Amino acid sequence: MAARPVIAVSAGFPAYGDYMGLAYARPLEAAGALPLQLPYLADAAAALDVADGVLLGFGSDIDPARYGGAPHPAMTPHSARRDAFELELARAALDAGLPVLGICRGMQLLNVLRGGTLLGDASPHPGGDWDRWSSSARRSWRKRRRRSIRVIRCACSRARAWPRRSARMRRG
Repeated sequence: MAARPVIAVSAGFPAYGDYMGLAYARPLEAAGALPLQLPYLADAAAALDVADGVLLGFGSDIDPARYGGAPHPAMTPHSARRDAFELELARAALDAGLPVLGICRGMQLLNVLRGGTLLGDASPHPGGDWDRWSSSARRSWRKRRRRSIRVIRCACSRARAWPRRSARMRRG
């Protein structure tokens, strides 16, 4: 029997009840992996000795001081411990050549680790003003999203057909 890949999961400890125990564990288990939820270890790299990959999960905002940003009134409280632990974990995982998946905050953290910056508040930008969404707007968006997915699928199938046509034209 082949060993299951071990995925080190760092998702913090927000007040989401049982959700955090299920949000990452169930999909990873369904994919055949063994998820391990990490505490804030003193030596983040030590966890990588048993890990085949790392998942950096969603959560509160990253401290803007970490990327040269300014605080914003709409920011969620940040955790200095989580920021420090996950930055060290991500750096060590990337240095070790392990695959790293960032979801929401995790992707932002990877951006900050690589020297990027973040917007303090996305509401003045398209799609970022969540407070203005009504249930009818959400339904309308879901319909548009479904259509765009179909269009993307059509565009991809045409794109796959194009190289074959161009290859035939070069031979002929």
